[in-house]
Amino acid sequence: MREDEKELWMEVFHDDEAFLSALEKERTVTTYRHEEKGRLVAAIHLFPIEIVADGTAREAFYLVGAATKVEYRRRGLMGSLIAEARKEGEILLYPAVRGFYEKLGFISPVFRIEESEKKKPAAKESLHPDFDSLEESYENFFHHGCVRRDERAWRETLADNRLVTYGNGYALISYNDGKLVESAYSDEEERAALLETAGAVIEPLNGRGKRTVLFGMTTSKEDEGLFIPEIY
Repeated sequence: MREDEKELWMEVFHDDEAFLSALEKERTVTTYRHEEKGRLVAAIHLFPIEIVADGTAREAFYLVGAATKVEYRRRGLMGSLIAEARKEGEILLYPAVRGFYEKLGFISPVFRIEESEKKKPAAKESLHPDFDSLEESYENFFHHGCVRRDERAWRETLADNRLVTYGNGYALISYNDGKLVESAYSDEEERAALLETAGAVIEPLNGRGKRTVLFGMTTSKEDEGLFIPEIY
């Protein structure tokens, strides 16, 4: 990333340079830029990811850092950059403003969440996670389709969320508000244990959950069951 791209990102999202340096070091980032009079005023960034479904992987791109200087907003610059980026292939993202991306043709795969009152902690907090085991449980649960995570993505996720586990199941609970962010389980015992601890579990669209929830977004209308978490 160029210095002006980092400056725009930090101006809009308030991340520090250490975060951007780590992102740049560990990801192959492609940037789409719009300049006015030689000055960067809008940019988006893509990095390659894998989507895995039923053991088969395919390539796609994840969009991050969609930023426009305040005085240049509402001019269609971001829409033009995203339209150009879509020529790369399927694009996924975790939206800040979902309605904006819906107007650009992105869709939101829908899941359900089942909630209950928290009782006694049935699952235990895990302070030393095994990333390979987490990834295996994650992909097995979302076998209909999910974004494959590497160790960096897991570390970023666990920096913001508390991890509780039971057997091969796990739940991620936000440090910010104590709400469920993600869960995966392989049987009814794991599901029940996580439900007691986290107060909620995620289920497929046709599952037993009561409330529908949205996560990330995709440009592919074929991805109705794809689980798209926030990922860096």
